Amino acid sequence: MAVRCLFFLLITLSACSSNESDTVSSTAPQTTGHEETESSPSTAVRVIRTTVPIPVPQPAVAREELTEMLQIAWTMVEKAIAIRPPEPPQDTSQDSVKQWAQGPFTDWFEQRKVAVSLAVAALDEVAEAASDKAAKQEERIMIEGAVAAALAGYLFEDTLGGLSGAPIPSEVASDEELLQVYGSTLNNMIRPYAMQAAGSYVFCVQSFAKIAAADWSDWAGYCTQRAMKLQALTKSDLKKGMHQHHLHFGMLKNRASLNNSMKTKKTTR
Repeated sequence: MAVRCLFFLLITLSACSSNESDTVSSTAPQTTGHEETESSPSTAVRVIRTTVPIPVPQPAVAREELTEMLQIAWTMVEKAIAIRPPEPPQDTSQDSVKQWAQGPFTDWFEQRKVAVSLAVAALDEVAEAASDKAAKQEERIMIEGAVAAALAGYLFEDTLGGLSGAPIPSEVASDEELLQVYGSTLNNMIRPYAMQAAGSYVFCVQSFAKIAAADWSDWAGYCTQRAMKLQALTKSDLKKGMHQHHLHFGMLKNRASLNNSMKTKKTTR
């Protein structure tokens, strides 16, 4: 029974993770990022935010001063993060965990998957713009590309946390051999999300290393710390697979390893 429960749970997680790159249905809820604004023809737009802030550094300028493209993407990230995973069942028996996995857990991931896809598409537009402007050395847009990478990194990292938070059935937890198999298999399934997050954070670090922007130095440090946190899970895969994440943050010609990226980080104060 424990073996069947183990493989059911892993199959459920695998199905969730393997569908992340599926095309978003045209019937999926759309958002423009403009819903919470007050404006008049003669005044600047003042945004009334109803989304919960995510734990990233404060921008060096007001969010209203960022390009509209990044403002929309940032709001979409916050809305995706607000779709929280369900509380695990108190009863960790096989039947209880199976019911939870088939119901609330799957429902959560389907909603999160759509929101992540929409947010990633919006962030990707910012990254594309930053790449186009980099050749012209337009620092402001390059900074926004790095910020978009940081937001993408946190979005993937938070989704990773939700997937890895599934409860372990008591029948599995009490069997050391099954527990090792479960842990190893689960890590293999969620590692792509860690690579997505780490690759985005590394791009953020590499981007800020090219920009003399002391007032944004907190963001470079933030991305460095988050990337290092994920290094244990990504292991050597990060060096080989940075280009595989969904965003176009892998367009950098220099796909250096995480350690080299940390060494070359330059912050002007």
